[in-house]
Amino acid sequence: MRVDTERALLCQASKRLSSKSPGNASGTVAMKNQFQPSMATKVLIGLVLIGSVVIGRSLLGRYAPLVIPFPAFVIEHLRYRRTMGHLTLLAGVFQIGTACWDLWLYNRTSTSGFVLIRLLVNYAAGFVVIFGGIVYADLSLRKIPGFDGLLAVLEEATGTLSGKGHPRPEPQP
Repeated sequence: MRVDTERALLCQASKRLSSKSPGNASGTVAMKNQFQPSMATKVLIGLVLIGSVVIGRSLLGRYAPLVIPFPAFVIEHLRYRRTMGHLTLLAGVFQIGTACWDLWLYNRTSTSGFVLIRLLVNYAAGFVVIFGGIVYADLSLRKIPGFDGLLAVLEEATGTLSGKGHPRPEPQP
């Protein structure tokens, strides 16, 4: 009986060691260790984004004015809060969706195929979601009285940065 137990333990140990060895042809253990943390991180980020909307403090609504200088009347408007909440939900669902896609793809392809397909699909999907989010934000925020849209805000911001509209002093020799 004791010999059988020892033999079973040795078989299990040898299987584990062989699956972790550098000569492992499948590379599944190394692949798991490499990609699973990024998938878990995406899910965590998605849950935090969705949670921020659920508690009524959308992260995008809070930090978007640091990137885009919205006028104060826009930030205080209910439509702004709703739009940023919707965009935050979109970002959270996108993060969780791409993590699920990565997991599905991971279980069905080789390491090289996983990396290549993931890169191409996530790049294209990210472009579509970001572009769609910008268009949605612009159309939704234009409904705020007195707001001319994102392009007008960005043009004004770049004009202020470049000094257009403000006479520059002539350089002194």
